[in-house]
Amino acid sequence: MIIGLSLSFCINDICRGVVNESEVEKIITSTSCSTPSEFEEVLDEYCRCYWYDFPDRARTLATKFWLQGRIEQPRLKGQRTNFIGNGHWMNQNKQVLRIKANGARTITGTLRTY
Repeated sequence: MIIGLSLSFCINDICRGVVNESEVEKIITSTSCSTPSEFEEVLDEYCRCYWYDFPDRARTLATKFWLQGRIEQPRLKGQRTNFIGNGHWMNQNKQVLRIKANGARTITGTLRTY
């Protein structure tokens, strides 16, 4: 299992077939949505900015993760967010991964917050 560190990038990877949805435990995001309507507003923006090639599929997938409790938002608890400059996926050992379109995975470091 892997853990996503960016809602926009991780949903994008799943929709593009770079990562299989079944291998994703959860996504830890820097969003701060305390209500479903706030989450919908974020999804509206992401559909325009990041998911314009497949907005319906991405929205459905992100909503599914939300309803399953697979979206974590540290900012809602006053916690710091994750640095994703080295990659937006991590393994169970908190090693940050870059995953290429062909599925190749490279460890780029350990998880950092900011």
